[in-house]
Amino acid sequence: MKAANPQIPYSREDLLNPGRPRTYRGRELDNIGFPLGGIGTGMISLGGWGQLYDFEIFNRPAKGLDFNYTFFTLHAQREGSDPVTRVVQGPVGGVSYTGRGSGVTRMDGSGLPHFSSVEFTGQFPCARLDFSDDNVPLEVSMEAFNPFIPLNPDDSGLPAALFTFVLTNPGDAPVDATLFANLENKVGHPDTGEGRIEYFDDGAARGLKMSSTKHESSSARYGTLALATSHEELNVQTHWFRGGWFDALHRFWDQACEGELEENREPATVENGTDVGSIGLKATVQPGETVRLPVWIVWHNPNHEKYWGRADGERPVWRNHYATLYDDAPAVASYIAENYERLEGDTAKFANALFSSTLPASVLDAVSSQISILKTTTCLRLEDGTFYGWEGCNPDSGCCEGTCTHVWNYAQALPYLFPSLERTIREKDYEINLHDDGHMTFRMPLPLGVIPEPGFHAATDGQLGGVMKVYREWLICGDDEWLARLWPAVKGSLEYAWKYWDRDQDGVMEGVQHNTYDIEFYGPNTMLGSFYLGALRAAEEMGRHLGDTEAADLYRSVFE
Repeated sequence: MKAANPQIPYSREDLLNPGRPRTYRGRELDNIGFPLGGIGTGMISLGGWGQLYDFEIFNRPAKGLDFNYTFFTLHAQREGSDPVTRVVQGPVGGVSYTGRGSGVTRMDGSGLPHFSSVEFTGQFPCARLDFSDDNVPLEVSMEAFNPFIPLNPDDSGLPAALFTFVLTNPGDAPVDATLFANLENKVGHPDTGEGRIEYFDDGAARGLKMSSTKHESSSARYGTLALATSHEELNVQTHWFRGGWFDALHRFWDQACEGELEENREPATVENGTDVGSIGLKATVQPGETVRLPVWIVWHNPNHEKYWGRADGERPVWRNHYATLYDDAPAVASYIAENYERLEGDTAKFANALFSSTLPASVLDAVSSQISILKTTTCLRLEDGTFYGWEGCNPDSGCCEGTCTHVWNYAQALPYLFPSLERTIREKDYEINLHDDGHMTFRMPLPLGVIPEPGFHAATDGQLGGVMKVYREWLICGDDEWLARLWPAVKGSLEYAWKYWDRDQDGVMEGVQHNTYDIEFYGPNTMLGSFYLGALRAAEEMGRHLGDTEAADLYRSVFE
C-alpha cells in the first residue's frame, strides 16, 4: 500500500500495524548484550546464546570482566529413559566472541554439551530465550529481566539479574529435572581472596551468600554476592572441588550428569584465589505440565569510589543508594522473593503496554533499546537518591562526568518514566552548580556537595534548556511548592543570558555560546536562539503561575 502522503515514508499499514519484539537467530545472536541490572547498580550482560558476560557490578564499567564457571546447566531424565545434561546455552560461536582474547575458554563451560539451537526475543526490559534440542525431553525457555517499573525508581534499582527457567513436558511420562546454577565468588574484585561462601535460608529466599574478610566495611572493595532462589527443593554445594587445571570443571560435570552434586552446606573459606558455589533446583515435571524455576544473581557493593580525576591522595568514597535500603545481597534476595509476583507483573505491564502499541517495529526497537541505557553503568544513584550520569562509558571507566547539562538536555525518557529521579537533577543543578552571578557549571562534581569551580564557561543549551526542564518537571509533578523553591535560582540562571548572550535584551543571542557540539557558536543562530526563546516562554508561564507578574511580563516582552 502506498503512503497516503508522499512526505511520510510509511504506508498506513506500516503506521497502524503494531510492532513486534524482534527475535534473533543464528549469527544474529553473536552481538547481543542485554543489560540486567537496576538503575544505578551496574549490570550483567546476557548474550544471545544465553551466556553471561561483562560483570559490571563493581561500581565502574568493566567490559571483558567475566565470572569463571558462572553458567546454568539442566539435567533431565524421562521415566524409563537415559538422562540428558546440557549447559543452558545455544551453540557457542561468532566473530564477536572468538575475537575476545584467545577465543573460547574452559572457564565458561564452552566445551561442554550445549543445546543445539536457541532463539532470543528482546522486549526490553524482558528477554526470552527458547532452546531446542531433540535429545532433551523438555521444552526449555529462559526469561530474564530486572524490575523496570515507571514511577518506582527503588524497585527499578535492585542490584540483581533475575532468571526464570520454564520447563514444559510435552511427553506422556514424568521427567525429573535439576537446574544447576553456578557463581564464582569474586567479592573484592580486583583484590580477591579470603573468600567465604555459606548457605542461607531466611524463609523467603535461600541459596549461597558470598563475602570476603579481606576488606573493611568502609572499603570500596567490600561487598557481598548471592546466588538465590525461592524454590525449596535444593541441592547445595558451597564450593567446587579444589583440584588442578581441569579438575574442578570435570568433577562438576561428572556430578551434574548424575543429577546430583555432592551435597555440602558447610561454610567454605579460601585464603587465595576464588571458589565457585552451586545450587541445584529439583523438580518433577508431569506430562503436559509446566514448571518455573527462579534463579537470581544478586550483588551488593555498597561503597562507590571516585576512581577518576586526581589520584594524589585518598579517593573519596560514598554509598550507593541501594546500600541505604538493604544490608547485603541476601537482604536484596529476600525482598525480591517477598515481592516477586508484583515485581514481575508490574514489569510485564510496562513491556506489554509498550510493545502492544501501534508504533512501527523500528520505532519500538529504537525506543526500547535506548531506555535500556538507564540499566547500564552510564547511570549512578547517589546516597540520597540523586540520579547522576556520565555522557557515556569507555570499556573500563565512565566518560565525561557530571550529568552534563547539555548532553542530558536531550534525554527524554527519564523525566517521563521516572520523574522523581529527573527532579533530583534539577534540584542539584540549582542548589550546587549555580553560582551567585547566575552562571551554571555544566558538570556536577562528586562527591555530592563539592562546589564546582566557577571559571569554566557555561553551556548555553544546557543552562537555557534547564529552565525549560524545570517547566517540564513541574507540569509532570504538579508540585507548586517544588517550583516555588527553585524559582529564584531559575530566574537567576535565565537572566544570566542578559550579561553575556543578549545584553541588549532584544531576544536575539549574541556573543560566544558554548554548546553540546563541544564548540562555540558566535552571534545569532537558530539552534541556541530557539533554546533562549523557549526558556523565556517557559519562565513566563512559571512566573505567572507563582504570581511573579513583573518577571513574567519582562520575559514576555523580551520574547516578543
